[in-house]
Amino acid sequence: MTDIETTIIIAMAAVLAAFVTGILSLVNLIISKDIKISELRQNWINSLREEVSSFIATANSVSAEWKCHPDKTDGVNFISKNIELIHKLDTLSHKIRLRLNPKEHEDTITLVNDIERLLSSPVQINNSNNLMLYFEKLNTQTQNILKEEWKRVKSGEPSYKILKVTSIIFLITILITSKYIYTHI
Repeated sequence: MTDIETTIIIAMAAVLAAFVTGILSLVNLIISKDIKISELRQNWINSLREEVSSFIATANSVSAEWKCHPDKTDGVNFISKNIELIHKLDTLSHKIRLRLNPKEHEDTITLVNDIERLLSSPVQINNSNNLMLYFEKLNTQTQNILKEEWKRVKSGEPSYKILKVTSIIFLITILITSKYIYTHI
């Protein structure tokens, strides 16, 4: 092997090393981003679970307070006595609606709105069976949403999946190229 061939091989190895280093940096960046997205998605799942369970519990408390309220014709007094519960219910309702995608989760948002509507009607609030059906539906729909989001977290972000396949192809290409160079030089 001549000095020129050796110099060319060394230069090619340096370029290849720089290229591989750049690829590894990019891979590391993508993996870090996807880990963070998965972490945020998990926090979203936990927050939605907490907010929906608090919403149902608070709605149930408002219903129970109404049933214990002595004068069913005096809604103003009921509201003033239970303003904190009503405020909490309203806050949770808004948090849930803001957290959900209006196109993907339209049914769940409608259920939250329906529960609030039922609680604002003295006739409906006395029908606890109807309210319990709404709670069960909301629980079921929320569980379905949480399950779908958990599947996304488990399987990884799309860029992670693409990176995994690309890395395997890249590794195979490097192995084949290395074998070719080794046998022909």
